[in-house]
Amino acid sequence: MATGIACTPIDDMDRDWKQSYPIEKQFLLRQSFTKYTAFAAGDYLVAGGITYAVRALHPYAAQGGLDAFTHLELEEQSGS
Repeated sequence: MATGIACTPIDDMDRDWKQSYPIEKQFLLRQSFTKYTAFAAGDYLVAGGITYAVRALHPYAAQGGLDAFTHLELEEQSGS
């Protein structure tokens, strides 16, 4: 378990990314970006007292490729 991981604020998932998910789950989808690279699909992220399942990860180059991040596709867990 890792704690104190820095990430961008958790936002609604972009519409383009949502298209691969069942319509009934799309309202639960969120996204964030982090430099922490040890995440894997199936891990959990807790932020603001809410638990999110990591559904997918994608490398993301910012600033014209000068800075590397990991794009996290997250699903808010019911009951959080």
